[in-house]
Amino acid sequence: IEMIHDKGCKVALSYHDFDGMPEAQDIVRLIMGMAGYGADMFKVAAMSHSKEDSTALLKATAYLTKKEIGPVVTMAMGPEGVITRIVGGKYGSVMTFASVGQASAPGQISADIMKKKLDEFYGE
Repeated sequence: IEMIHDKGCKVALSYHDFDGMPEAQDIVRLIMGMAGYGADMFKVAAMSHSKEDSTALLKATAYLTKKEIGPVVTMAMGPEGVITRIVGGKYGSVMTFASVGQASAPGQISADIMKKKLDEFYGE
């Protein structure tokens, strides 16, 4: 990370769990650990099996955003997690992902649908 910073570049660290969703406090610990390595941006993508899983992710996102540790990107994968890809910005997630063509992750929606959903949710 230090060598990358020496070259004037930023570092994004990410964590993916394709099986389940960590508890909110574990997501916070994961991202705080990434910050401890000196990264500049932090991403967590984990599989949601319920509304409670998605809520845990959004809760952790809001907490981390309030702590101002740096840009945070979070999303829940799978059908139960689609909502987090749309509303995450309200909780502090700085970006979302959509697909053009085939999805690259479970629950990823097309760019066209994402634009429509974002416009509806954010009132554009």
